[in-house]
Amino acid sequence: VKALADGLGVAPSLSNVGVSFSGCLQLGDVGLKALGEALGSAQKLTATRLKFRACPQLGDAAVKALADGLGVAPSLSNVGVSFSGCLQLGDVGLKALGEALGSAQKLTATRLKFRACPQLGDAAVKALADG
Repeated sequence: VKALADGLGVAPSLSNVGVSFSGCLQLGDVGLKALGEALGSAQKLTATRLKFRACPQLGDAAVKALADGLGVAPSLSNVGVSFSGCLQLGDVGLKALGEALGSAQKLTATRLKFRACPQLGDAAVKALADG
């Protein structure tokens, strides 16, 4: 993921990113931090579609790292992310995602999926909504 992120980071005209990491059993904090940093620095990025379905190592720290990048992407208007089946994702990660998306200046549309995330509860949904 870091190599992909490095490549995305040097694409000055990049406006749309769609990537599926579904079923990547070892994907974790380091990879999502690199991806978040690359997406956050993409000056013309307007839309993302990211799938992390059934990635059991992804937890709050990884989602926060990704969210930190998405929250500072200057042109981002449309975000789609699926974390369905991410067993370690909890309230802290969802709160960070809500805060990051809430601070995205040009965001007009989101599509988020969290099916089969057993650590998420009412506090996570409230934190996302409060973002």
